[in-house]
Amino acid sequence: MGMMLRYSFEQSANAERVEAAVRKVLADGYRTVDIVQRGPIWPF
Repeated sequence: MGMMLRYSFEQSANAERVEAAVRKVLADGYRTVDIVQRGPIWPF
């Protein structure tokens, strides 16, 4: 999404907002099944 906004629509400010939101969600520990890190908490 960020790349589309930045490079296709030349909306760098909106791209930065999306990218910052993604960084915050990941920093808060939220993950979807496709990017979760396997370990003692998630053994699958």
